[in-house]
Amino acid sequence: MKHKDLYKIDKLSFNTKIGSITNIGTTYYEMLSQYKKGSIEYNEIYDRLRLCCIEQSKTIDSAKGLIIKEFPKHWTKYQKTSYDVLESIDDFNEVERIQAIDEFNNKLLIDNKRPYFMRYVYPIKNKEYRNFLSDFNRLSRIYYGCDIKDIAEEEKDSERYQTLKAYYEQKSPLMETNGVMNKICYHMEKSIKEFKLSEKYKKNENMINLLYNDNVETDLKLLPKMLKVYEDYISFKKNKMLSESKYNTNEQYYKALKNECLENISSSEKELANLAIHIMYKVYPKKPKDFVWDCFGNGVLANVLKDKESVWLPLKNNCGNIEYLGSNYSNNMIPLKNGAVDTAKILESYEEVDWEGVSLEMEDNDYDDDILSFDF
Repeated sequence: MKHKDLYKIDKLSFNTKIGSITNIGTTYYEMLSQYKKGSIEYNEIYDRLRLCCIEQSKTIDSAKGLIIKEFPKHWTKYQKTSYDVLESIDDFNEVERIQAIDEFNNKLLIDNKRPYFMRYVYPIKNKEYRNFLSDFNRLSRIYYGCDIKDIAEEEKDSERYQTLKAYYEQKSPLMETNGVMNKICYHMEKSIKEFKLSEKYKKNENMINLLYNDNVETDLKLLPKMLKVYEDYISFKKNKMLSESKYNTNEQYYKALKNECLENISSSEKELANLAIHIMYKVYPKKPKDFVWDCFGNGVLANVLKDKESVWLPLKNNCGNIEYLGSNYSNNMIPLKNGAVDTAKILESYEEVDWEGVSLEMEDNDYDDDILSFDF
């Protein structure tokens, strides 16, 4: 063959089923873990695995012109001998033999199933599994009032549970068995889940320590009142009630809620912020924290400042070493006055900057927009 004709060999290797064959083999390896060594099922699966290896080699060599046969249909397709065929057989023992063969093959059917760990190999399998689990849990809640993983141990000996379990194993797109790769996957899932929970707990605790002011006297008996405010807030946003309300913007509604809390719950913004933080970071740690910031942002900021006498703030400075969105800034220590940023000191900081030789491109209102926009 001439060198220029080598592309013809490459073309023969396109669209081969090597991926499908290896997936079938991997699935059979997982299925092998369900049966005892030496059993009829174990020996049959082992023979099929050897055939998979042979077919894999043949497929790789298909570029040489080898013709690759399909796998037997009973490996991947549910077998059910038609009633007419069985009726035509006079020998009852032969009928039983045929039915037993079909039942045996269906037991080892891989169909479209894959080992559990493959949910992390193929996104489509993960999606199939998640959708199946969601649908199945709805069925489980009808029978038991909970998801399948939460069913009580004493219920698992019942005939109804065994029927439900058999249906789950038959219909699930993934095999949740105890092969080596699946065991590794289970271990990794458990470890990662524990790590995420611990990190999430640490992160949540760190946020509480940062935002909650222990120096502010907070009456936790007021939490039910704050919880009612939170429920009203959620209802307002979820049902999109702005157009039907007397408020023009969501911000007006948030301000009205805060004023209501100042009148009916506590006159201290810091205490209100503490109560809101307690609800969102302890009672409902998984829910969004918008409620805290929408309604009590000023109180939270006051909590963060606590008893500080000064804060570091980045101020616009053409000579600064901090670059952000095309502008330069420098960090400046700004004193606090009555728990708020002393804007006069900010202006003084600007006056102390050596502007000589620096081209300024500032509008008359730059101080308002870029420096004094602090609402503590």
